[in-house]
Amino acid sequence: MNVNTEEIMAQIRQDIRDKGLTSDMLSFDDIPYSKPEQAESAGDISGEEYRARMLWLKAHYYIQPYKQLAGNAVSVVAKKIVRKMAKFYVEPVVFEQNDFNANMVSVAESLTESNRKLERRIEALERENAELREKLETKRRKRK
Repeated sequence: MNVNTEEIMAQIRQDIRDKGLTSDMLSFDDIPYSKPEQAESAGDISGEEYRARMLWLKAHYYIQPYKQLAGNAVSVVAKKIVRKMAKFYVEPVVFEQNDFNANMVSVAESLTESNRKLERRIEALERENAELREKLETKRRKRK
């Protein structure tokens, strides 16, 4: 079957001209579209929720290459045969994913600790700043 795209496009262009449509009549903003829900960022969740998510990551980063086989004896045997045939392809990918997941959990923990240190440092600097402002204000009052 030969498809003549030029002929189809010519028909579409003719239909557009016949209907009097112009390119300024419609924009992508006019098309209804709802964005998919995105997970909250770490800044949008409480410390307790963040800790719970980190614990979940630590507990679930490892993926088993195969799930438990279920079904009747014939289907289990067939699934085992397919599993053996695909083993050379599936296992390396899963093991790489597990390595990646373990490293991401490690990085997330490291970033969390770095963030805690920065927060403590900021608090200390804010206290020091408040003390210096108080000393400065005290000196100004003494001069007057």
